[in-house]
Amino acid sequence: MKTLKAMCLAAFALLAVSCATPAFASCDGLSISGLTDVQIVQLKQACVELQAKAAAAPPVTAENIEEYANIGKKYGIALSEVAKSVGTTVNELAQTPVGIFMLIVVGWKTLGHDLLGVFGGIVWFSVMIPTWILFFRRMVFKDIKTTDMFDPTTSKLVKRIKDPIKYEDGPGAAAFVLLIVLVAICIAGFVMIF
Repeated sequence: MKTLKAMCLAAFALLAVSCATPAFASCDGLSISGLTDVQIVQLKQACVELQAKAAAAPPVTAENIEEYANIGKKYGIALSEVAKSVGTTVNELAQTPVGIFMLIVVGWKTLGHDLLGVFGGIVWFSVMIPTWILFFRRMVFKDIKTTDMFDPTTSKLVKRIKDPIKYEDGPGAAAFVLLIVLVAICIAGFVMIF
């Protein structure tokens, strides 16, 4: 289910990237032809409402950033509480096998999900990009004809010329589809990482 959700997200991201969306700084500067005056007034009113909603969005503040800073604080508090319960200092606890295990568990609880995403993304890219290259070479470059030019006196290869890819038939269509697949692979990998 999670994979399906990630694939749907990747498909929607691909669709969003492929569609151009204009952005207007001001609703007064809208110049639209072919609409009636009533439609233009309604469009400008909708523009003003959208700008008001965008202005009401919470800005990035110190409280938002403080939420991320609290992760490190909680990690430190957890370490000191374990050390207090054992009756030693944090440095002494970190030198023992139990302390090392505790550091790993607390670290995993605070950063484990992010580490899994980064590790999964690295594995994803290291498997999918070479696979994509293999398919691209087999599906696109196999039908491209080459012309070899030899030196008549020494019979050595002087120049090898590849015919250009024709996008209206086989290899060109495969190249186009495989480029779309590459974009989907990259989007899915970045969704996993971030």
